[in-house]
Amino acid sequence: MTESEERVQRGEEVYQELSLGSRTAAGLPQYELIPDMGKWVTASLFGDVWGRPGLEKKVRSIATMTALTVLGREAQLRGHVGYALNLGWNKDEISELFMHLVFYGGLPASLNALAVALEVFKQRGLDPPTQAGTMASSDERLARGMKVLEKLTLGHPEEASGPEYDLVPGMEDWVTASLFGDVWGRPGLEMKMRSMATMSALTVLGRLPQLKGHIEWALNLGWNKDEISELFMHLALYGGLPASLNALAVAREVFQERGLIS
Repeated sequence: MTESEERVQRGEEVYQELSLGSRTAAGLPQYELIPDMGKWVTASLFGDVWGRPGLEKKVRSIATMTALTVLGREAQLRGHVGYALNLGWNKDEISELFMHLVFYGGLPASLNALAVALEVFKQRGLDPPTQAGTMASSDERLARGMKVLEKLTLGHPEEASGPEYDLVPGMEDWVTASLFGDVWGRPGLEMKMRSMATMSALTVLGRLPQLKGHIEWALNLGWNKDEISELFMHLALYGGLPASLNALAVAREVFQERGLIS
């Protein structure tokens, strides 16, 4: 077997793990327009990227669904919601991911993703949750948001502040309560996964100033430099290579500041 054939085989094995044998990785009809493109995608995406050991496939799934959501790629998202279920994520965690992304990709993108997820869940015979959530008071939300920021910043929540908030009175408290209290503070998805999703969204959208802070927070939460770097490589074929290279440049700066690399 040649090296190319081995890469295709490895990619197909990864794809079968994701899809539970629903079809081959090269089975999309659009691949017929470019001979061997299906094999190339099988080898390069599923073999060379998804098959790397640097991140668990469940984490890669979160990153992929995030990128497809904030970029508005609903057709591809549908398949990846199914793959996420196959990898062990449950419907509540997947739904929670899409709510988390409201502040990063916008409410319309999250609503579109939730519509796709609902369709997949119905096809799988998965019922929606039956217990409604409750709304906390403004003071409770703000306090919860401060606790989240203290965890992300290792006790220095002032790091999340910025002079831009001076232009809109009350905006900083609103962000603390709404983003960090209402969203990051929800129990439906662990904070490390929220961090990975946030970095994924900021990467593919090219939000580099905000990405730098979230790389800092990801390290504070326990992700290491190799896992964070691997995330940015994973996103190259979903958000584009330039976006991944820009993210890696930001990560290098953070790692140097932390003394993690020379």
